[in-house]
Amino acid sequence: MKKNSTKITGYVLCLWLVLLHSCTFEHEVSIPFEQRTDNITPDLEEWMDALPTETMKLDKILLPNGQTVKEFMEKNDPSVLPKGGRMGTETDRARVLTDAGPQNRKNLLIGYMLAEGAIITNKQTKFTDVSIQRTNGVTREQLGIWYKMGGSDPTDTKKPLRQSKSSICHLESNFHGLDCSGLMIWVAKKAMLNLPRLTASGLANIKVWQAALKAAGDKYDKVDVKAYEYGKLSYDDLQTGDLVFFKNKASGQIHHAGIAYGNVGEKATAILNSFGRDDKHCERNESSQGGPVAMRMDCSKESKGTDVDCIKKQYPASNEGIVVLRFITKVADNWELSMACQGRTSEPARLTVKIDIPETADQNDQPFETSGDGMDYEGGGGPFTATLKGKYYSKDNRLAGEIVVLFTNSGTVRIDSFDAQQLQDDSGWLPTKKIQNNGGCSLLVSLKRQR
Repeated sequence: MKKNSTKITGYVLCLWLVLLHSCTFEHEVSIPFEQRTDNITPDLEEWMDALPTETMKLDKILLPNGQTVKEFMEKNDPSVLPKGGRMGTETDRARVLTDAGPQNRKNLLIGYMLAEGAIITNKQTKFTDVSIQRTNGVTREQLGIWYKMGGSDPTDTKKPLRQSKSSICHLESNFHGLDCSGLMIWVAKKAMLNLPRLTASGLANIKVWQAALKAAGDKYDKVDVKAYEYGKLSYDDLQTGDLVFFKNKASGQIHHAGIAYGNVGEKATAILNSFGRDDKHCERNESSQGGPVAMRMDCSKESKGTDVDCIKKQYPASNEGIVVLRFITKVADNWELSMACQGRTSEPARLTVKIDIPETADQNDQPFETSGDGMDYEGGGGPFTATLKGKYYSKDNRLAGEIVVLFTNSGTVRIDSFDAQQLQDDSGWLPTKKIQNNGGCSLLVSLKRQR
């Protein structure tokens, strides 16, 4: 009876997972964590095995807002910075996230994940609770976190899952380890984002991440995810925090995953991932090249991630390329629009506008139009109506468009274009381009989300 109940539960779980992606039963594991189709192809394995590894340095990694992880976290949540190998508490992180605006929440999410990545990729960490017995009788302590099939929590020492008859690596050993999807799930958990235990292929489903963000409530309010297929977004476009999934051309399956990042002055072509296999090259799983590791996706150490053409030429022919999920912010919100003549920003004209996009529509990459009333500079120019027409470009995180100002008393109109990259929740003063100003001053604008 118990066996049948377990089997029924497994099929119900599988049916639920089908709604998100796909699920198969194989050998000893009801829901495979790294499917055979997820195992990296031989040529991708050879390519990645030759990539230079690097130490993740939080004072060098550049977030999408233009600040380093260390610089940003020191201002917003210093508890997250590694201190003796430990991060701040979940209570600390929940408070910081709830108090932050959408742009800061997005950068905090990425910062939390990469700060944990810097900890778990430290290959000098010794685990005294683990000793591996070799066939030659030699006992070895574990140094660093290793690659482990099915591993999603580096603090436990459970044995790896036996994926198939070809699985041979460490099947009888208890040790600390993660597989590629497990690493992504673990660092997301440290950012207070709880994901279901899926394969790399399952985690490439945008709905999984959107559901996790929604379940987090106010902590990630206004934060969303956008999906890009290779061709619409390539290596040259990668940003720190992008979730990168490698796709097999023959099967059409996602078979490896990691998180991209870039250092100051470099392209975001480094990847945090857990590298290894369960069916061969077992010794690499516990080496400095295996398990959680940061790799630079370039052709030589000298290029330092700037030679993107080199990556395109060397990328294995068996792979279609990459699928990318990018964290973005929803633009639908109340905004404070401020306008002032250049050099006279102490008392600007201010008004509130509401960018309203229906919940049923894509919250991003949608045109919008909104209006509000205000008084001209220092109240001396009389009332006016300003109409904001524009679009949010999620790929570049930009609000761009036109501001049409109708001065009520005179009936005159001025039109200026703007292009505001949303690095912070307050854009600060930005220049505009005159389209029609009827002799008016050079206009500066500022866009700030209202809390």
